[in-house]
Amino acid sequence: MGCPRVFSEVRNRANDQNERLEFIRPRKDLWETRDGTIDYLNFIYDATLGGTKVLAKVVLRPYGTEVHTRSDVQGIAAVVVMELLEDGWTTLFDYRENRHRNGIPEGPKTRLLKRLEDILDALYADGMVHGDFRMANIMLKPGEEEKAMLIDFDWAGEAERVKYPVTRSDGFGYPGEPGGPIGAGDDRRFYETWKNEM
Repeated sequence: MGCPRVFSEVRNRANDQNERLEFIRPRKDLWETRDGTIDYLNFIYDATLGGTKVLAKVVLRPYGTEVHTRSDVQGIAAVVVMELLEDGWTTLFDYRENRHRNGIPEGPKTRLLKRLEDILDALYADGMVHGDFRMANIMLKPGEEEKAMLIDFDWAGEAERVKYPVTRSDGFGYPGEPGGPIGAGDDRRFYETWKNEM
């Protein structure tokens, strides 16, 4: 699949302006699922939005946009344009495994835990859930742990209305049942199962 030509201009919600979206190249490395197959419902591209480097994710199914941007996606396909995190950003999982195998030092850990609690509190206050609140879906930059970001909103949405995928992996210890609703406290319950591993 080449780069899409449908989305030549998009509304940038950050500045409420229409801006040119240019797809540069597919990021096939990001299309793969955990089991090594390709997820043909999500296509991620290197792109530019108004000249700024971004990631563009073309989605063909509900995406949790209410949580990501607090607005609805309309139509058959949509494109979600995300900040491109470069220059030292990594997942919390890789940060823990590759830099701090014996545990994150207290200063960075305290800042990171505060940030994660703030994210969970904001989701809960808005009646929203992420649904996949794993270390692999949290991005951070060493030395700036207080700016950690949540990514991958495929399962996100309004609590009790969105559902876990029927085919989700049970190896992670998610709360709730496959195919069942994602409850208002599920993100926090799941976070509590792994936060002490940091």
